[in-house]
Amino acid sequence: MSVYQMGKLRIIDLSKSIDPETETRRCNLLRFNTGGRIPDYHTHMDLMSHLGTHVECPYHHHDDWPDVQGLPLTSFLGRAIYVRITHLPPNSHIMPSDMEKASGGKIRKNDIVIIDSPNCIEPFTEKTNTDADKRLFIGREIALWFAEKEVKCVG
Repeated sequence: MSVYQMGKLRIIDLSKSIDPETETRRCNLLRFNTGGRIPDYHTHMDLMSHLGTHVECPYHHHDDWPDVQGLPLTSFLGRAIYVRITHLPPNSHIMPSDMEKASGGKIRKNDIVIIDSPNCIEPFTEKTNTDADKRLFIGREIALWFAEKEVKCVG
């Protein structure tokens, strides 16, 4: 994780690096020099769409909704609230009351909400979607609550 200062803003880069040696999904990078007197390097990339840090844009759920190019960059920049939910048992659906409790009521319009819990696993491993996967769930109720609050991004 990298942290940058830009005037009064502190920018935290939450990107996960893509490393073909450690990825469990298709990830092939081939770097090559096109030749000539001046080196000119390019990379062929063969990647899964759900690899590393990515956005579940509206297009992921419906053909007529915007893809990532249709989302303004400001969707991913701004005030962020880190919410760690520790009071729910594994595999629970997060409800609005749970978010209010865990966030202390601090979530405001246009916030970015980053959710965490003690039930983390590395993504896209042999544990994903097995009995070992104890992550919490985002369901309809909390999604509608985020929409009513006008939260612009959830991670």
